[in-house]
Amino acid sequence: MGIDKRSSPRTIYVVEVQFGDHDLYHRGRIADISPNGIFIDTMSPWPEGSRIFFRFRLPDTAQGRIVSGEGKVAWDQRQVGMGIQFTSISEEDLSWIQRCFPG
Repeated sequence: MGIDKRSSPRTIYVVEVQFGDHDLYHRGRIADISPNGIFIDTMSPWPEGSRIFFRFRLPDTAQGRIVSGEGKVAWDQRQVGMGIQFTSISEEDLSWIQRCFPG
């Protein structure tokens, strides 16, 4: 088993996510989340290093807060999914993630 290089723990969180290049035309499912990124379950993950835009809903927030941003594919496994490292996300969205998933 490999060494876990994550700088913060992941929390299991299953929710639909929209993702794509500039158009959010793909749908997948988030399996876990941390302040640094998400794991997207998808049968067709994008190659490592790809730039990706995403949008998903947080739990238990007023009006179901939508988080959106940009990330890069940190790793991918065919027919399993891809780990996304956040590269551009607003401070407000990051703060909401930290409140919802304190780790």
